Amino acid sequence: MVREYEATPNGERGAFLRRNGLYSSYIDNWRKLVESAAIQALEPQKRGPKPQPKPDPELERLRRENALLKVKLSRAEKVIEVQKKISEILGVDQTLPDELKEENS
Repeated sequence: MVREYEATPNGERGAFLRRNGLYSSYIDNWRKLVESAAIQALEPQKRGPKPQPKPDPELERLRRENALLKVKLSRAEKVIEVQKKISEILGVDQTLPDELKEENS
């Protein structure tokens, strides 16, 4: 739109704006944006791959801790399964006494 506006002769620019439903302030703002983008494009760019951001050490620590806890949980679940099977084989009652059960109210 800025290029079309610039290409329009001075006497017809108002008609161009009305035809497109624009205000001259829009053209001024767009012109400034185009100029700033052109200046940024001319600035020297760093070559090569962009550096990767360093991971947060707290996040890395929490991930390691989470992985360790998952392994421990898996081991504990296996131990509980073995204990259940042994108690079934030995005929040990697995039900809790009524006074130890949680109330559902």
